[in-house]
Amino acid sequence: MVDGVVELRVGGEEHELSAGDVARFDGSREVSPRAVEAAIALVVLAERADG
Repeated sequence: MVDGVVELRVGGEEHELSAGDVARFDGSREVSPRAVEAAIALVVLAERADG
């Protein structure tokens, strides 16, 4: 997270992220972000190293 606050639901888990936080998860899981306030997030998608 660059700025602001986001609620991030990954699978059945919910996390609150704020500036400086990082979330890492398997891309096969269902993801649902929701901005709690104005927010800027950096999203990086990468292939798994183990294939």
